[in-house]
Amino acid sequence: MNYKKLCLTAIYAMCLVILVACNTTPAIKPIDYGTAGVGPISAAQTRALLNCFIAGDSATKIVELRSEGKSDDEIIKYYASNTDSSWLELIHDLLPIVAKDNPPASSSRIDYGRSVYSKCLHEQFEPKAMQIAAYCYQQNQFLQLAFSFRDIGEPMENAYTKMGAEGKTKVITDGLILHAKEVGKSQENNFRISTYYGCLGHPDQAPEIK
Repeated sequence: MNYKKLCLTAIYAMCLVILVACNTTPAIKPIDYGTAGVGPISAAQTRALLNCFIAGDSATKIVELRSEGKSDDEIIKYYASNTDSSWLELIHDLLPIVAKDNPPASSSRIDYGRSVYSKCLHEQFEPKAMQIAAYCYQQNQFLQLAFSFRDIGEPMENAYTKMGAEGKTKVITDGLILHAKEVGKSQENNFRISTYYGCLGHPDQAPEIK
């Protein structure tokens, strides 16, 4: 038996194993949303979950634009160039609501957006399901903050400075950030809404945002 050849073959095989091991990226665990979802939903509830998501997000953005001194006309122009006609119709409906509420500049626009979301949804769900839905929307908001920090070159973990988390909630949001770091800029909105629907227990209902 040619032991020299055998040893060389074994060394070569071991080198291949080492190379494969070094080039293999550890698999990221599936997202743990921390909830079993809202349960079965009707067609009306399905529409509400999306419409209220858009309403909450839009209200948050409107507060931000108003704080920058933008007029209603300027805000409409902003959305006209960034959204479709159905979304623009919602903005027309939201503007007088935000103006009437007039959230103070010192308050969190994140909190206001969540308030709009909850008010929009509360008539469609029982209290327990409503609480779960609001929790899922809050996960979306956390991701929105994390992405906004990344946009300005800061760690995504800085989202915790705006939305604190501890215990199991912190474990869940840490997992969300881990997944979010793999998401490209063009897919941020789709990742947020897919996370929202995954948390709701209806990942197949998540629409794709162009």
